[in-house]
Amino acid sequence: MRSTSPEADKLLQAVLIIIDEITMLTKDGLRSIDSLLRDLMNNDKTFGGKVIIIGGDFRQTLPVVPRGLLCDSIEIPQHMVVEENLIAAIYSGNMNVMEVEQLAKRVILAPTNKKTLEMNRSIISKLQDEPHTFYNSDSIISENQNDLQNYPPEFLHDLTPSGMPSHALMLKKGVIVMLLRNLNPKEGLLLRHSLINYWSP
Repeated sequence: MRSTSPEADKLLQAVLIIIDEITMLTKDGLRSIDSLLRDLMNNDKTFGGKVIIIGGDFRQTLPVVPRGLLCDSIEIPQHMVVEENLIAAIYSGNMNVMEVEQLAKRVILAPTNKKTLEMNRSIISKLQDEPHTFYNSDSIISENQNDLQNYPPEFLHDLTPSGMPSHALMLKKGVIVMLLRNLNPKEGLLLRHSLINYWSP
């Protein structure tokens, strides 16, 4: 990055720099940021003297093999392997008689959004009360008319990009949901906060 570039100017004027999901950044990446800021600020202070806030959940970090190679593998303890129905193993017993605090401590991680949606709907179907489905509105913003024809709403409804909710959100009373955006920081409605759906028509 050139010291006269617009990007460098923004870094020079920055009072605070926030790095989210820090566990996804390699040590070399962090060293590069440190070196860049030292050069731009023309001093030898850590990060050029800039205030840096890092955030992330280290519990999401994959196990580390000291001095390991890409071909190294990690053996999963047998007591952590589930060979039967995963939902039944995690949410053992009747979910309708479990306290919310008990349900909130149980989590299933899935490799894809599609698999997550399948498991969520399976779990919700086991709860009492009638489900209520809420739909979002999908549309293309483009000056190219071909885009409007090539990407109809029906196609957009089937997409499940990372960080975005599905087209149809099915809820029941007592279902735990997680915020994907900061809605109202003053009221504590922040990203990744869990909420309990008590609404019922």
